[in-house]
Amino acid sequence: MDQQFQLSLLCYLVQSPNGKSYIESINDDTFDLVEFKLTSQVLKRYYKFQNQIPGRLQATAFLEEEIANTRDMPEPLAKDLREVFEDIYIPLDPRDVQYIEDQLINSLQEKQIEVLGSRFAKGELGSKEFIQQLAPIAALALPGEEDIFKESGFLVADRDKHSDERIEGTPTFLHDLDKLTAARGFYSPQLIVFMSGPKHFKTGVLLSLALGFMRDGLNVYYADIENGARSIRNRLKMAILDCELHELFDGAISKETVDGMLELNKFYMGGDMFIDNYPAYSKSITDVENRLALLKKRHGFVPDVIFWDPLDKFIPSSKEDLKRDNRIQSQRVYHEAVNLNKKLECFSFTPSQANRAAISKKTLSMTDIAEDFGRVMIAHAVFAICATDSELEQGIRRIIPVAQREGVGYLGKYKCIIKIDESRMQVEEAEDETDLTRLDDD
Repeated sequence: MDQQFQLSLLCYLVQSPNGKSYIESINDDTFDLVEFKLTSQVLKRYYKFQNQIPGRLQATAFLEEEIANTRDMPEPLAKDLREVFEDIYIPLDPRDVQYIEDQLINSLQEKQIEVLGSRFAKGELGSKEFIQQLAPIAALALPGEEDIFKESGFLVADRDKHSDERIEGTPTFLHDLDKLTAARGFYSPQLIVFMSGPKHFKTGVLLSLALGFMRDGLNVYYADIENGARSIRNRLKMAILDCELHELFDGAISKETVDGMLELNKFYMGGDMFIDNYPAYSKSITDVENRLALLKKRHGFVPDVIFWDPLDKFIPSSKEDLKRDNRIQSQRVYHEAVNLNKKLECFSFTPSQANRAAISKKTLSMTDIAEDFGRVMIAHAVFAICATDSELEQGIRRIIPVAQREGVGYLGKYKCIIKIDESRMQVEEAEDETDLTRLDDD
């Protein structure tokens, strides 16, 4: 950052209402000039003592106290400090405030993630500790105030109010996947990310999970961007009828049979799935929320679980956020999705792309995530779908926990092994010795 931007950053800290959110996170090494470094230190000390950002008069008085209490401060440096404290209260151009905040968030997140990533790679942090420490970094890009205190209270005085805080997750059809979670399944307001390299059947796994939830009586909303609603419906029919795509249309399976199987599944499942297709990079979480409100009014349909395929291609709801840095925009979208989960009391899933180099790795880690860390660190759990070249050929995939706020880490042993048949959209849990022995050795 050049010196003019460094000065603007100090201006932002004392002039923006959000300045207090970042002041303690800024490293003094951000600044090149000694007087800028000292200004940052003085502001931090004032904030530590007063728990607020100083106005011009308070800052000037506090600075004079600091100068007086500093032995042998050269008069030229004291003069420079006084000038900086005058300059930082000159009003910023409103057009610059948002740009400064975005660059500040990006800079802080990059530095802190770099440190955490290094510690994670060295084994100093486990996956659970890693994602726990990512949470406050993700909070730097929160989309605004929310009711964050509704579950707050005293541990002892409010013990009756919070007497039963058990969390029972909704299980999937993959029992070994459930065992990787703390609640033996998933629950509101969790946002779950499944990451993998290209051609690892991400959408196929998500559709199988969605179908499993339907069979358990849950209502599923599938917000598709990449595939098209028709393609999603066809893939689900293939999974239900255990057939290939051409069989749906070449007369091998009659329309009456297809309709009958769908009705039969609906009768036994109880749940249903509504599939919408949205154009990429033009719709927001608010658009989806409005759509769901309409579905509730017209059909009484309220989702228990939402699938975003993928969430990365939605845009922020706020027009102001659309002017922001792309990384900040994507983080806002993830925060909005979690907030929608809270509002609807549901949970949700989304895929995320890993580096192309990770396509044939036996296991994936956080360092293999292709997209901005900021998106994934907002999620409650990240699972990887991975396989070696040999396993890819055999239709075997490993689902491993990359990072969870709750639940186990991979640790070289915790995983869910699945068998897939892409031509028939089938996903099964590998249980017999034949399937397990086809795995490459750990």
